[in-house]
Amino acid sequence: MFEYDKVLFEMNEQSFDIADEKRLIAILTQKLRKKFYEEEKDYVMPQEPSRTYSNNPEIQKIVETVDDMSSIPEVPDSFKNSFAITLFCMEAAFDSRSIDFLKYAFDAFPDRDYLVIT
Repeated sequence: MFEYDKVLFEMNEQSFDIADEKRLIAILTQKLRKKFYEEEKDYVMPQEPSRTYSNNPEIQKIVETVDDMSSIPEVPDSFKNSFAITLFCMEAAFDSRSIDFLKYAFDAFPDRDYLVIT
């Protein structure tokens, strides 16, 4: 209703001042305004990217020497803790039992912590 009265007042069709109505609407909307979630602070990007890639000095030294993707050095054996298996396809009948092979895969590589399946 307020918008209708406001338009009539601006068209000089309504003679009374709508200032009181504006104040009342402002009070009512202030009471009804709720915060549904905490607003996150805006993240500000640093001016220069961080040059620290790892807390481990051995890894940091290796990463700092990499200039391009073709000169990536071999990973030290002490950091190799995963292995990969490529599955080209799996029969639909055995799909529900596909998790069973995980035990045997980790039995074959007992010194590894992670398995990458592609």
